Amino acid sequence: MVNLTDSDWAGMSVPLLLPAGRNLTIRGSPDLPTGPPILRMPTSPVLVLLDNCTLVVEGVVLEYFVQRNTNFFRTPSLSFLDRSPDGTQGALVVTRNLAAINALCLPSETWEANVAAAARPAALPGVQRFQSNIDQGGCVNDAFVPPLKRCWLARYLVIDTATPGAQLNAAGNPVGSNHVFLLLNVTVLCTVVLERSCVASLGPLGCLLLFERGVAGRLLPGATSPAPPAASAFTAAGGGGGRSGPSPMLTGCIVGGVVLLVLLLALSGLLLRRRWLRAQPSPPPPKYLRESSRDGTAPSASIESGTVNPRGSDEEEKEDGRELQEKGMAPFVSITSDLGTLGGLAIQGSVFATADVISDLTPLPAELAVALRVEASAGCSDGREAEGTGPSVDDAAPVVRLTGLVLGKGSYGRVYEGTYQGRLVAVKQLLEGQGELSPGATREAQETYLQELQVLGRCDHPNIVKVLAACVVDTARPVIVLERMDTSLDKMLYGSPGTLLPLRLVLHIAIQIAQGLSYLHPTILHRDLKPANVVVSDPQGEAPLVKLSDFGLSRLRHSVLRTDRPEAGTPAYMSPECFDLNCDAITHRTDCYSFGVLLWEMLAGVHPWAGMTAVQIAYEVVLLDHRLPIPPLRAPGGSEPERWPPRLRSLLTACFERDPRRRPAAAEAVKALALALEDLDRPPSLRPSAERPSPSALEQPQIVLIPISTE
Repeated sequence: MVNLTDSDWAGMSVPLLLPAGRNLTIRGSPDLPTGPPILRMPTSPVLVLLDNCTLVVEGVVLEYFVQRNTNFFRTPSLSFLDRSPDGTQGALVVTRNLAAINALCLPSETWEANVAAAARPAALPGVQRFQSNIDQGGCVNDAFVPPLKRCWLARYLVIDTATPGAQLNAAGNPVGSNHVFLLLNVTVLCTVVLERSCVASLGPLGCLLLFERGVAGRLLPGATSPAPPAASAFTAAGGGGGRSGPSPMLTGCIVGGVVLLVLLLALSGLLLRRRWLRAQPSPPPPKYLRESSRDGTAPSASIESGTVNPRGSDEEEKEDGRELQEKGMAPFVSITSDLGTLGGLAIQGSVFATADVISDLTPLPAELAVALRVEASAGCSDGREAEGTGPSVDDAAPVVRLTGLVLGKGSYGRVYEGTYQGRLVAVKQLLEGQGELSPGATREAQETYLQELQVLGRCDHPNIVKVLAACVVDTARPVIVLERMDTSLDKMLYGSPGTLLPLRLVLHIAIQIAQGLSYLHPTILHRDLKPANVVVSDPQGEAPLVKLSDFGLSRLRHSVLRTDRPEAGTPAYMSPECFDLNCDAITHRTDCYSFGVLLWEMLAGVHPWAGMTAVQIAYEVVLLDHRLPIPPLRAPGGSEPERWPPRLRSLLTACFERDPRRRPAAAEAVKALALALEDLDRPPSLRPSAERPSPSALEQPQIVLIPISTE
């Protein structure tokens, strides 16, 4: 037996790159009296295949060979093999004449359908060939005999199958690994075979997830061998054309477990009354923060010169007391550099603000399912019993199945992991009203869910979390199904104490947050922007995807939100006007203040206003007109001057303005951040500095700075 662990790579520089065009073979000795050697691989991924590389594994018995010990046919992978770089061509993994001990197997008929549905890559044409229920005559029911002579719950044979490789990301979703697997004469030895009743009730994916996470121990008291069907001959299935994706094996699993149901219940929404704001005279903002006119024209900014050139006339808004009507065009900036690779980090999504302003007249998408059934698992990972089966709707409604994993908890409800239409999702569900929430709190929570659906359901932007389905009316327990992300910005900031996010990553994240805000504004206020409400996928990658979430405090309005709760939100991120109880109207510029605090927190590496109560923060911000120090010398990130270049200092100072109308729009923040990101690629002598400020680093009013606590 060979046991490959992380200690075997000690002293080596990892990852190990297999040079382009080279081959590597791992071959077991055929002369051992006990049969092929067992190769165990509970190790981290260290080997990377480059263009036209071939890795061959043969003549062994593989055990613990898939990352997280998951099902190989869900994520074709080897534990020591890392993801190949994007754009890799011709990377191939060949496993032949070997056996693989699979910790978890599907019943034979489901396994056959799964393998048959997998489309072969174009580089390896042919048909998928396999056989289930291999005869185990003469086997010995003894764990001490060699694996190939041992009796197993089931034994399958992969004769000739090809599939793209895949790995699980932090959220548990398969992502392509940019190399291809070819399986030739591979015997699958099944330690556990899932019950057909579990697969029938939860679907193959849901049943696999439950068993992998230990929940199935309560659901399936004993997994047994499947009922032996009639002996099957060798099966051939053609690879369907046009199928693609990171894991065709998963696709087959999903197709076998998800049934598309008829939508019966339509959500009736009331159109909110449009509000008009009387114009009030205000001092003009600094020129570099002045927004474009809203008549369809906007200024463009050159990232190389840092100058703004007019593309159309700037029509001044009339201040004669007439009610103003926003005309639906937010400002945008035109970046001349290739933002796909700006500063070494891809900027996902467009830096152009949408020309379609979201309003209460924006229809909900027709494909959004608003009648939904929630099927709970047998138990939750926190030890509690699942809280019912959710809204009571018609049996023909689409189904979301909870896996039992609790992702988060709040005052009103919980966020569970679930599966919906073959993908992992986050399911927000209201707590049971009895015993946990008062009737008044329950009604408020139900209204919050409806408001969040009204806002998020109308949003379609790469930096806004997407609603997939919901059931929030005519039910005591509203449910919203959201796309599943890997982690939150809060966990990235404080998950590893003492570690600061690199400046380049901070700018990349900030740009995507600002792009999301630019899409929302001016008609949607987030009102609770903070790291916990920013979700991230692929946090360890070169270009993480960042999205805004938790829109429970958001409202659709025309341009100004009239409210009797200006104080709603998290005190450390609230703008001065939000602490003013006499303020009955706030605008999207309150989000710009919160964005400044969030950017400051990423740079400083500490919580803003740490150790202060809400009253103390209000006293500092409103009465004393104090702001967070730029830079905070006692914070971990404050001692590094390079983290606080003039462009960022200028942007932060503008975001912290007391007068909301003098704060930058989100689109202007995108421009400033993109310029700062590009500055990182300039030689130090050409970067803006205190002696040589950037064109936009204009003089700002003095702000009193106070020390902060790092506790």
